[in-house]
Amino acid sequence: SNTGAFNLHVMPNGDTRIFCLLHPGSYANGDFTATYPDSMNYYVLKYNKDGNFQQGLHFDINKHINQSGTFWRDMVYDPVMDQYYLSGRVDYYPFTLGNTTIPISNYGIGFVAAFNNGGNSLWVQQTTNSNSYPLIYKTVVDPQGYIYVPGGTKDSSSLGGFSMSNSMGTAAYPFLIKLNPVNCNAIWGTNRS
Repeated sequence: SNTGAFNLHVMPNGDTRIFCLLHPGSYANGDFTATYPDSMNYYVLKYNKDGNFQQGLHFDINKHINQSGTFWRDMVYDPVMDQYYLSGRVDYYPFTLGNTTIPISNYGIGFVAAFNNGGNSLWVQQTTNSNSYPLIYKTVVDPQGYIYVPGGTKDSSSLGGFSMSNSMGTAAYPFLIKLNPVNCNAIWGTNRS
């Protein structure tokens, strides 16, 4: 079982959003019930500055977590756009975010996805080369709402329209891409080539 919190966001006023993987059941001292029928799924639990539960939110994600495929993930909240961003990598099993399915890949597919404040999928960006061993690390949102995507990859690939090239042979290299939160296109990017 891999349930539990994997990230949180604290607002300047102390309100907190906890990003969780939850099994169906009762949480927040019985104030919230996770009802998604899969074995476990993605939720945000919101608390005010005094620790009082405010709301639970399910995300439009369909992944059978108990399958043996690897899935690295990070989630952040953007108070400017009032959106959530999930990022990570998927191996071996398809992973569906809203209406977008990330396909099976033995070497992984990196992705960044946006969700509105109701948990509905807005857009998904994924790396284009399924043989590049992509890793997307902790995504960050700046005060204007722009998304910064750090990561690493082995072979040439692209994300959000930014093409990454590798002149280092089989050695992995880092990248950093700045994405527009509205249309998910790359504003700029850099990588070791």
